[in-house]
Amino acid sequence: MVLLCVWWVPTDAAAHPVFAAHDDAAARLAAALPDEHVTRLCLTYPQLWAHWADIGDGALREHVQRLRKRYGVSLGD
Repeated sequence: MVLLCVWWVPTDAAAHPVFAAHDDAAARLAAALPDEHVTRLCLTYPQLWAHWADIGDGALREHVQRLRKRYGVSLGD
């Protein structure tokens, strides 16, 4: 079984400390839920999309491109 915690981050997340704090909170949550039968994954959407692009076929890679175009925005825009 997999427990996936996934969240959106802007392209300029490094400029906003709240996103690093959220990463830390997600890692603490995963560590606080020990279960040898459950794999815990904490990913941002861009990390998930990168994984999909690496493993996917052409249709999935095209889908990832559309997701990045639509949701890959910065808060500074």
